[in-house]
Amino acid sequence: MPDALRRRQKQMYRCPENTFEPTFVWDLGSPAPPLGTCEAQFWLGPLDVPVLALPSLAELLPDDERDRAGRFHFAADRHRYIVSHAMLRLILGAYLEQSPRLIRFSTNAFGKPFVEAVTNSGQIEFSLSHSGDMAAIGIVRGHPVGVDVELVRNEVNIEELAPTIFTAGELASLRTFEGAAREEAFFNGWTRKEAYIKARGAGLSYPLQEFDVSIDSSRTFQVKDQHAQGTTYTGWATRTTHRAMVYPAAMIVLGEGMLVRHFSWRKP
Repeated sequence: MPDALRRRQKQMYRCPENTFEPTFVWDLGSPAPPLGTCEAQFWLGPLDVPVLALPSLAELLPDDERDRAGRFHFAADRHRYIVSHAMLRLILGAYLEQSPRLIRFSTNAFGKPFVEAVTNSGQIEFSLSHSGDMAAIGIVRGHPVGVDVELVRNEVNIEELAPTIFTAGELASLRTFEGAAREEAFFNGWTRKEAYIKARGAGLSYPLQEFDVSIDSSRTFQVKDQHAQGTTYTGWATRTTHRAMVYPAAMIVLGEGMLVRHFSWRKP
């Protein structure tokens, strides 16, 4: 293909600058919201559904996932696994127009899951994270995506943990915050770095201290990756509360500008 034609095609399909739309609340069983090639969906939802709803959600999981859920020692962990994976399958099923239970997943060499091609005609990419009673899901077409959500826990020793995951620049930025703002900045950095390595798909083998994230409270954040020849990416951040608990979350898509929509689901 001539270079000029290749450049024109790239311009034709280039996504717009990052923009946002308000949160959309999705009811189980409703049609999937539109998802274009320049759109990214950032889903957040609670996992503490009524106990009576658990059997019907468990039915959406294939045998291996139900077996995995059954191996959790604590009932709360088992329930959260069932709900988060059922919600993922419901969302993917709505887009792929397939039974949630029949969607087939595989993993790459580092454990990142993906929908097998035989059940993924829409080139859907996803990422799932859950912590406490909250789950985050990223959905996009044709681009690697990563999400992370964390429950803010007071017992986390920031001074001890930060040097193990932050770069020198990030540590210097962290020292400019005090008190509650320092805790918020730490969890901002943690979720953003986790989301990025999930998008890269290399797991914990990806060098945490060879890329920097911005840790302020902005709705967007920057990732500058020395490991990827100094490439800079833009991600999206949010914070939500549930039962007085605080959950910072982050999503990043390895692509050009996206229309980002925030979604939540109604508990059954």
